[in-house]
Amino acid sequence: MSDPLSPATLERFSAALLRLGALAHEASAAEFLGQAVSVLRAQIPFARGWWGLGTDLGPGKVPAIYQTQTIGLPDSFTAEWRAIALVDSFAETTLRQAGQVQRFEASQDDDSPAEVAAFSQRHGLHHGMALRIDALASGHGFFMVVYRDAAAAPFDAAEALLFKQLLLHALQLWHQRLRDALSAVAQEELARAAVAALPDGRLLFAGPALCELLWSHWPQWDGITLPAELLAQLRRLPQQLRLPGGTLHASRCGEQLWLLRRAEAGGRPGLAPRKMRVVHLFAEGQSYKEIARELALSPATVRTYLRDAYLSLGVSNKIELGEALRGQGRTARTP
Repeated sequence: MSDPLSPATLERFSAALLRLGALAHEASAAEFLGQAVSVLRAQIPFARGWWGLGTDLGPGKVPAIYQTQTIGLPDSFTAEWRAIALVDSFAETTLRQAGQVQRFEASQDDDSPAEVAAFSQRHGLHHGMALRIDALASGHGFFMVVYRDAAAAPFDAAEALLFKQLLLHALQLWHQRLRDALSAVAQEELARAAVAALPDGRLLFAGPALCELLWSHWPQWDGITLPAELLAQLRRLPQQLRLPGGTLHASRCGEQLWLLRRAEAGGRPGLAPRKMRVVHLFAEGQSYKEIARELALSPATVRTYLRDAYLSLGVSNKIELGEALRGQGRTARTP
């Protein structure tokens, strides 16, 4: 795979896309991403990996991971990684350069901090490749990291290209599958929904508005499995559970638990003036970096403001954003 545009690469890409398209009709929303990762692994072999959804909380803070799954790694992997996250330069680069594939080779990792080197050695993390994708429609960022053994060839440029494109397509199909599974409800409903496996409560999807409610009630929640106290209260389904700050509607679908945070009385909350300014500039065509410079914000803060705005306004793309702003009186600029 030395030539990213070779006929062989294009054929592999086409075959994988056809399989992903078929999976979008065959697999449930909860199963789709796991099966999509298997399609990717058939095209780009790797020994171990992990993927999930999360939110960048800014410099000096460990990213919030709402759900994750591992391949060839122990269940404790995510918790172990959190302990070394702030000194993991590869993870930091992946986080700060969303949309860009990052790669490393075992031989390039000699000057890593001792705790990172020990973590990598313990789990066999030699050659690596990672990508973070902003997903404004769902309110989270998606990430995936894959690893090869030291004896295997490092990931090359063609594999990085294939990795990114297949993940972009898989993520789009997954969002469509989730919307279908939630009966084509409005986009903001997706932000308030969650799906978990029964009986253990492992999250298969969780929107940010629902996560915020759970965190407000269970501050030590790990974001990966529903709080044990919550599961204990949901033995009888369907039911509604009142929590400080909102109400959860819970129902069962096969071996899955479906949760929906009911909308607060009074309708959709408004946006603070600072966030509205970011939204207007973005709708006018300015980039994250341009907005950050003009308003003296970090690009990560701009992304967070836009994510909040998309969810609050119930839109999923820039065209819908413009329409929503026009509906609110687009000429009335927010200072």
